[in-house]
Amino acid sequence: MFLYQPNWQPYWPGTNFPQPNRGNESILNWVNDNNGYQKVSTNTFQTTLFFNWKLPWIKGLSFDGSGSYDPHSVFTKTFQTPTYVYYKDPATGVYTKGRSGTGADLASLSDQNDLGSLFYLVGKLSYNRKFGKHNIKVLLGYEQQTINSNWDYAYRSDFVSTVLPEISAGSSDKSKQSNDGSASQGARKNYFGRINYDFEGKYLAEFTMRRDGSPKFAATRRWGNFPSASAGWRISEEKFMKKFNFINDLKIRGSYGIMGNDKVADFQYVTTYGFGSNYVIGGKDVTGLVQTGVPNPDITWERAKTGNLGLDAKLWDGALGITFDYFKTRRSDILTTRKAVIPGYTGLTLPDENVGIVDNSGFELILTHDNNRRKLKYHFSGNVAFARSKVIFSDEQPAAEPYQLATGRPIGSDLFYKAIGIFKDKAQIDASPHYLNARPGDIIYEDVNKDGNIDALDQIRINQTNVPEITFGFTANFTYNNFDLSFLLQGQANAKQYFGGYFPVMSYSLGNFLQWRATDRWTPDHTAATMPRASYELFNNNTSKSTQWLLDAGFLRFKNVELGYNLPQNTVKRIGIQNLRVSVSGSNLFIIYDHMKDLGFDPETSDYWYYPPQRVINFGVDLTF
Repeated sequence: MFLYQPNWQPYWPGTNFPQPNRGNESILNWVNDNNGYQKVSTNTFQTTLFFNWKLPWIKGLSFDGSGSYDPHSVFTKTFQTPTYVYYKDPATGVYTKGRSGTGADLASLSDQNDLGSLFYLVGKLSYNRKFGKHNIKVLLGYEQQTINSNWDYAYRSDFVSTVLPEISAGSSDKSKQSNDGSASQGARKNYFGRINYDFEGKYLAEFTMRRDGSPKFAATRRWGNFPSASAGWRISEEKFMKKFNFINDLKIRGSYGIMGNDKVADFQYVTTYGFGSNYVIGGKDVTGLVQTGVPNPDITWERAKTGNLGLDAKLWDGALGITFDYFKTRRSDILTTRKAVIPGYTGLTLPDENVGIVDNSGFELILTHDNNRRKLKYHFSGNVAFARSKVIFSDEQPAAEPYQLATGRPIGSDLFYKAIGIFKDKAQIDASPHYLNARPGDIIYEDVNKDGNIDALDQIRINQTNVPEITFGFTANFTYNNFDLSFLLQGQANAKQYFGGYFPVMSYSLGNFLQWRATDRWTPDHTAATMPRASYELFNNNTSKSTQWLLDAGFLRFKNVELGYNLPQNTVKRIGIQNLRVSVSGSNLFIIYDHMKDLGFDPETSDYWYYPPQRVINFGVDLTF
């Protein structure tokens, strides 16, 4: 699908010659300018050694583990050859072959070699015993891994012939050559343990501890301790509950734990330097070093403390099942960069610091219904979940207006101008606060601070993001004789997607309007429009980040369905097999409701550059001998 001007043609009429559509560029060449080929050769060797030893001198004690060493290599050869378009002489009608504007004049070649290895080792000591009505399980473990990688790259261009695609056949001109390479290594180590206890399956408790070592931090800040504990009470096992015979199972539970996060760039705790800052000394080009980062020796683990309360119940032999969870998480020491500004001429970047605090809380409810007493058996399950984040502290600069602060709002909340309509005519512009050079057909932005001007101080922070606060689903399974049917519905709510930054919507100089954007646009004859005027400009008053282009991403999708049939046993045994099942299934079949359906967007994608979930139909045969 091409989202370009409708008068652009891929080929000259009546020929198979690609046509230049803008300058010497072609629609087709934007798609296939990378003529040539790419060959990827991958070699992987995997080894794993397992062991399990039941220690004979202590009942219930065992020792098991595994070790592996996995080297691998990937060699990539990319040979790019020129792409051409054809120019037509208006006087003679003769077509002349010429290079496409985005292609290469002569062939070029790059060779890339990736080498790496992974070493992994884990060992676990387990103890499992029952003493009367007491059950005890103890686990102690050790884990480590080491990763090494090497990368080499060579490039040459201006191949006079495409017969020999080897680096040595490329140009000998140093300006037509380049090479690069890097190496890295990393290692992790952790100790872990777990104790489980239950009394008659009625009172349950679990304690865990992890001690993790990360290569991301200095030796004095490298280790983090992450404990957790949980407890449960199966109330339905108590004697006083026996009179409530409609309750098959009832349990309450709670947990509290700490988790760690170290997903930051490597070596931020030391001063880093970069090559490439060359100097001319004595008439020669000399490679130099330059400091690239400011070290933070105190950087350490981010921590997330989570508490959870839950309820599990099964009533009337499965006629009603209930699972409910409430949780609250506080992430502290969040690894992020401060908002301080470093002058660009220094060439330095700030390191991450443990400065942020974010809360996240919500609940999940699952209701089920089972009926296995009749010939038609079925199972229903519905779920709904709500989760909301809140920034407690972030190192943000003081805002001129309090409504622009990110603190106190969900993660990812952003600033937008509030669109409140479309200017019908110049008289309305003159009577309203507006952007400089506003024209009829432009978006009306609200003067939030009432100062008579439309500027950055009128941007408001929108609480909804592209992360849904509400998710829900419904599954059903039916069985009748040898037939079975199942399906899944999936949806979300309280989410927004912003699409204003993409030229199919805004219609930049290369773009072509989408129908929903063009149909109700402002024109002199249609001033009561919901969309701004058409424009060939790259930027104008309507390209500002505003709620005009902020769309509701709520939806309900018919996600999956499967119909199957198992041949009767007396039939399959006659033909010498154990089981035969045939089935047909589909995924992403259709959307039941969707606020973007008429706009050409899929609510589960963020813009036009990504494929939406694909509709897939499968036919299957499961045969067991």
